[in-house]
Amino acid sequence: DMKNAAKEEGARNVAVLEQDYGCPIAELDNRLEEVKDNLEEVQRERNARSDEHDKHLDKIRRKQEEEDAKYQSLKAEYDGVKEKIAALEVKLQEKQQQLQTAAERGGGREAIMEERQAIEQQRAETYMAWQDRREAWFDEIRATVDNIRQRAEEIAASRRDRGFPDDIEDALAEDVEGISEYLPK
Repeated sequence: DMKNAAKEEGARNVAVLEQDYGCPIAELDNRLEEVKDNLEEVQRERNARSDEHDKHLDKIRRKQEEEDAKYQSLKAEYDGVKEKIAALEVKLQEKQQQLQTAAERGGGREAIMEERQAIEQQRAETYMAWQDRREAWFDEIRATVDNIRQRAEEIAASRRDRGFPDDIEDALAEDVEGISEYLPK
């Protein structure tokens, strides 16, 4: 019986090993199971910490992206304000150049007074041109009213000759007189 001999040999080897380690194999299996459980617990804790770190890193990444976007927005706004300031500085320089040129042309205050007089003269000319156009318009209205009045009188005479009543002509004459009253004298 080889099987039995192998079993006995295996049992003797197990007994020697148990004596060398100072504990039975069943206890070693239990310790191995405990170590395995502890290792799994450590791995779970490690994975949980890793997940927590990943979440924290994601939060930091999102915050950094938000801050980057805010920075870009503020930078664009800053650049816009900077451009406006530059444009205003250019306008200011142009205005200073104009004032300097005006001062060089006529001694400053005198040039400004001349400019003011030129503007007032231009305003007066514009007002007079407007007045002339207004008067021409009123003259045109008066001429039209006179033409209507003459034509109405001709129509009235023609209608009277044919025997029609004067009520339409009277109403037309009243309308023409009403328009005349609103025209300036």
